[in-house]
Amino acid sequence: MACIGWRKKPEAWVVAGWAFRQVLEDVRSQCPTDAEMISELELARDLKYLFIDTFNPDLAKRLANAIRETATGIHSGKIRSGIVGKAGFTANDVAEYRDSMQELAAVVSDPM
Repeated sequence: MACIGWRKKPEAWVVAGWAFRQVLEDVRSQCPTDAEMISELELARDLKYLFIDTFNPDLAKRLANAIRETATGIHSGKIRSGIVGKAGFTANDVAEYRDSMQELAAVVSDPM
């Protein structure tokens, strides 16, 4: 299990490790030039959590916005997730992942 959320708030997106890693990959693909964000996403992958409010305010805002925009885009179908066509994932897995993006977007839209 892995988690994206706020250290100081009870709301969190808690999911299987594969879904967590996939969303980090999807966010990274949407922000390929933000080296600071990419570095933190890579660390989060290893730690299996990302608490947005532990970063400086500028980075926290960029992370929350990028996660929310990516999740919203995947949920709506405007952004194609890297999970589509990935070996080992069924159409059901893709649909469940896409559906979970609405919950993730709600969790990260909560202002700090």
